[in-house]
Amino acid sequence: MKKLIFASIIALLAGLCVQAARPKIVAHRGYWNTEGSAQNSIRALVKADSIGADLVEFDVWMTADDVLVLHHDAEAGTFVIPDTTYAAISQIKLANGEHIPTLDEYLDVAKDLNIGLAFEIKWHWRKEREDLCVKKCVDMINEKGLADRTLYITFSPNAHEQLGLHGVPHYFLTGKSPKELVEMGSDGPDFHYDVFYKNTDFIPEFKRLGMPINVWTVSTPEITQYFIDQDVDYITTDTPELAIKLLKETPDHKDVRVMDFNLEGAESFDAAAAVIRAEHPDFVTLQGVKQSPDLNRLAEIAGMYIYYEANGKDGVAVMSRLTPTDVKSLTLPNQFRNTPCKAIVCTYDLGNAIKVNVASASMSDENDVTRDHQAEFITRYLRDAGIPAVLGAGLNDKPKSKSWETMRGRFSELSPDGVTFPAPVPDRKIDYLLSYPAEKVEKRCSYVRPSAASFHMPVVADITVKY
Repeated sequence: MKKLIFASIIALLAGLCVQAARPKIVAHRGYWNTEGSAQNSIRALVKADSIGADLVEFDVWMTADDVLVLHHDAEAGTFVIPDTTYAAISQIKLANGEHIPTLDEYLDVAKDLNIGLAFEIKWHWRKEREDLCVKKCVDMINEKGLADRTLYITFSPNAHEQLGLHGVPHYFLTGKSPKELVEMGSDGPDFHYDVFYKNTDFIPEFKRLGMPINVWTVSTPEITQYFIDQDVDYITTDTPELAIKLLKETPDHKDVRVMDFNLEGAESFDAAAAVIRAEHPDFVTLQGVKQSPDLNRLAEIAGMYIYYEANGKDGVAVMSRLTPTDVKSLTLPNQFRNTPCKAIVCTYDLGNAIKVNVASASMSDENDVTRDHQAEFITRYLRDAGIPAVLGAGLNDKPKSKSWETMRGRFSELSPDGVTFPAPVPDRKIDYLLSYPAEKVEKRCSYVRPSAASFHMPVVADITVKY
């Protein structure tokens, strides 16, 4: 059953959101699951770089004589690394015949590659030794000129605190809540994938906080694709070639159809719904919508969901085939405090981490200054949201007006040149579809759809929304 949702007015949160790149692929302990390689070996580092992994993850211990070496477990052969000298550790061979590399050797090779470094500092059992290990690791990275390619990860609360004191990017490997990570001063989570499965609110909350998200160890096609679609920042995997392949095969764009339709003067919703249904849009922005029990019928006939906000005698709405992840109602500025003007903004996940805001706004029909302020307000709000946006605007003004120039200075026009009002024989253009930014929303075609279902004729645009 399609549901009518009356959106509540929500206070605006300040701050900008910058969209990140698609997930970066981190080769866990290097690309070791291939011929001639081994975990935490120099060969695994080189192989990870050669296949195009974004980062290589590796594990570092400090020996009893203060040499930094790469190995996952504390035990190497019959030795415990923190209690053993490097001379003894260096005699142990890895599965591919290499000796256990020192950090110095490893970084000298990394300097000549393009790959980033996910540097795990292991949990030493004496604080003073762990503090020294952290300092020596950070100093060596800095000396090698690799600071801008390195992030640090650890299970140790103490090492995490020490990394923070050194002012380097540091992520915690145990499943703390977003609130706890903020209190720890962490730059972000680096959690096992099961933590995110069990806490479905973590990813959106970490994104809201602007904390990059790393997930480990993701190696099956199903789990890898899930986290690609979740748009995490880093995917740490034992199968980096598979992850790279899935990432390349995941579409970075979505083709959709949008319609803007002002229902002012509509005698019944049935006629308007028939027009909408005939065009098969994915999204419809509506203005001039009278509140009525028949709104549910409008959505039902069109085969869509509807989200409505009262706007004086008329209202604004967004209809969609998808359910939104968020709905916000905005009160547009009106210094004369006469007729209230509203906008409604629905946020949608189109799949493959492609997101879009679809907004409907109805501007003042009484005052040019108010209309310009409203145009400035809604376009700024949508730009600051940090994801692509489509705006259906009942501007109540003609092209070349000040409010129109405000919108066109910030948004691209999706609507065609055709006139839309009054139907069925229009002589002016006052109904608009716009988008932002130009590099993320591409218009493929647009047209005015003949209709006598209301005083306005609808505008339709086929667009491509890009990641």
